[in-house]
Amino acid sequence: MNSTTGNRKHFIYTLAATTLFISTYYLLLPVLPLYMQGMGGSKFKIGLIMGLFSASSLFLRPLAGQASDLKGPVKIMKWTILLYFITPFFYMTHSFVLVSIAQLFYGFTIGAFTISSATVITTSVPLEKVGQAIGIHSIALILAKGLAPTLGTLVHTVWGLYPLIAITVLFSFAALLVTWRLPEIKPASKPGDITFRQVLTYRMVWVCSLVLLSVTLTFGTIMTMLPLLALERNISQYSLFFTVNTLAVVATRLFTGRQDRLTQEALIAVSLLLIFLAVMLVSGSYSLITLIIAAIIYGLGYGAVYPALSTLVVLRTPSEIRGSAFGLFTAAFDIGVTLGSVWGGFSEYLGFKTIYFLASFSPVIGLICFVVFLHGENVWNKILMRNAAK
Repeated sequence: MNSTTGNRKHFIYTLAATTLFISTYYLLLPVLPLYMQGMGGSKFKIGLIMGLFSASSLFLRPLAGQASDLKGPVKIMKWTILLYFITPFFYMTHSFVLVSIAQLFYGFTIGAFTISSATVITTSVPLEKVGQAIGIHSIALILAKGLAPTLGTLVHTVWGLYPLIAITVLFSFAALLVTWRLPEIKPASKPGDITFRQVLTYRMVWVCSLVLLSVTLTFGTIMTMLPLLALERNISQYSLFFTVNTLAVVATRLFTGRQDRLTQEALIAVSLLLIFLAVMLVSGSYSLITLIIAAIIYGLGYGAVYPALSTLVVLRTPSEIRGSAFGLFTAAFDIGVTLGSVWGGFSEYLGFKTIYFLASFSPVIGLICFVVFLHGENVWNKILMRNAAK
């Protein structure tokens, strides 16, 4: 088998394992609140326990990225699946404490697997195709997050909780079998070689993280508050926004990913402006057609910006810190979504129009940071040199 064929197979295996394993949590996601409500949990307690998933994922992603660099990403993929096998049994105990622990485990395993599989993806394709590969990898995540909840709800309605838990175990086992077919990747670093301070010295890592945060803040605001906005403004069938947006994201990620640095930077700039326009449209939306137009524009911008930012992180950081860089970079996603959700809550005092109008400037601020932090120093030096020449 030639290396190209082998890499293609490894790429497909990684995508399949990602879809299967990420689905394990999202199969249970719509059922967990009902399960805890049946145990007598209050809405506040349920919300707090559900939030442990994001909290765990947020704080442990950087550590997972570092572990991927030190142990090899394929090995981390296997370890996280094996660790996951413990968690489904926690739901058979009817204990809020054990359910909380399960959520912490889920947050770590899903976050660690996502980072490690993304690292494997970048090694399975030529450098000029990394952007497109990351985009396709993110589509696998979208499929898992979009389809698994529907399947989980159906299984739970027809057969109940325990058969659903059994299906998540089968999905995990299938993901483990597929992952076992991947060749081990030699660790890029040795213990003591990587510190988070070292990773942060690479400007591209924290600049791209800031830009991603500025984007996902709008994502969190839209996804949290759009149903309430639609209710207040009497917009029926608002759920089409999410469907159309997902289709636009998937279509965009299939066709973006040119590797040229200037192309990626231009794509990021255009994407941020599209997101600004889309959120501004949501702010003034009083009809379904306006929401649909906003969904298309937002999908085009959101769909393009993540692979482009990821590509710059891959190209502008050494391979020995790539997992750590991805860990910090993707942690910005969780921070942005959390901040966006909290910001959306202020709609109770400021109103939806103001909340979305102000949120629309978040990607503009991200664009300014991107230009200033990456190119401002060079521009300033050129101005000084020109003045000195005069």
